[in-house]
Amino acid sequence: MFEISAIRKNKISFEDYDFKQDLELRLFLSKLDKNSVSVLEEIIYSSLKTAIDKILKNLEISKIELIKILKNFEKFNLLKIENENIEIDKKIRNFFEFECQRFDKNFKEDLYFVSRLLQKIPIHVLPIWYYLPRSSNNIFNSIIEKFFKTPNLYKRYLDNIEHETPLFTFAIQEIFKSENFTIETKLIKDKFSFTDEELTEALIFLELNFICFVTYVEIDCEYIETATLFTEYKTFLNHLKTFKTIEIKDLDNLIKKRDSDFGFVQDMHFVLESLQKPSEIKSIKDKLKKHISKIDPKIHIANSYLDSVIDKLIKIKYVSFKDNILSKNDSSNEWLLMDNEKKVLHLYYHPLNTFQYENFNEISLKEAEKSISKVINCGYVYFDDFIINSFANVSEERSIELKPFGKSYKYVFPTYNIEEKKFIKSVIFDRLFEAGIVSIGSIKAKDCFRVTKLGKLLFEEV
Repeated sequence: MFEISAIRKNKISFEDYDFKQDLELRLFLSKLDKNSVSVLEEIIYSSLKTAIDKILKNLEISKIELIKILKNFEKFNLLKIENENIEIDKKIRNFFEFECQRFDKNFKEDLYFVSRLLQKIPIHVLPIWYYLPRSSNNIFNSIIEKFFKTPNLYKRYLDNIEHETPLFTFAIQEIFKSENFTIETKLIKDKFSFTDEELTEALIFLELNFICFVTYVEIDCEYIETATLFTEYKTFLNHLKTFKTIEIKDLDNLIKKRDSDFGFVQDMHFVLESLQKPSEIKSIKDKLKKHISKIDPKIHIANSYLDSVIDKLIKIKYVSFKDNILSKNDSSNEWLLMDNEKKVLHLYYHPLNTFQYENFNEISLKEAEKSISKVINCGYVYFDDFIINSFANVSEERSIELKPFGKSYKYVFPTYNIEEKKFIKSVIFDRLFEAGIVSIGSIKAKDCFRVTKLGKLLFEEV
């Protein structure tokens, strides 16, 4: 049996419930062939007392084969054979009925299934296993809130528990690199040289730790035992794959805001270099406009952009502004000596370079910044396409959360209102552009952007 005391995240103990019966049943079911499963399904949906010939009528097997299978079930006390009739034990049948659904091709290892899986555990044990408040009115709702409420919450749980045992590490890593997040349990058996009983024990342990769940897939008339993520999270991950922002292929009409990825700080540098002596702000803006026009002759230079360069210098106290006169401060001297990459990083992390937007906080800002990781390997993308496929949690109302739908659950994706879209766009097209993290532009009046080389370095692990 697994060394439970080594697990800090959960406190699951097989001694707290009838584990032996659970193990024996699961081990027995794992060895069933297609005919045995068909017979079991007939037993489950039959009356408690029925005739062998009645069961045989719905099956494509011989009577000799049927009786052989029934005798196997009799050994497990599921039924008793008396002459040509069988009597089914209702309590044992309930156990079989729950586990047998794993063989159904339409089986969903969803959270409703998980809630029923936990019903075999005494209810007073669950708060101890999963460190839940004893005052909880609904144990399973508390489990939902703690482990499954959002995809990020569940992913953090997996990240934290992954290295608790080699079994967890291997199962999680193999599942996430597999197609459709499903692996054959034989991989686990071979990796750890488990016996059949040890493998079944390991799979129960993985299920009770919410890592993966066992299901059976029919291949060439045989059932292959597999392990997979719970349905709602698997659906969420597959949903993300379908939401891909399309990279713009035709860039002939692209007009960049600045040709260089570091254009904004280069313009800041030019202003500082131009302030060898205090000068009128209009004079400096005229010089900057001529300078940009010479370097990037294709772009239209708006006064708002010239203002943004100078305002940024004032904000971080590299220049002073008084009576319409700009003056360079000594605090800028060290920055001027930096290369472009160090300049933008210094600007991005500068404590005075705050980004304030009404109704949004620092968490909203970080979520909006991280949203570019979805297109980190793309070239230019239209912002309007990007925002449709972006799931930045910029407000509590817009988080991806698990919602109940009758007996089922689903992770619901957010949709943004106008103000939230403006906020995300401002973060990308202002803050991240200034820091050289994105390059921005437009194609036929449609705004677009791409993540720069620096941006990839900063956000590739997000």
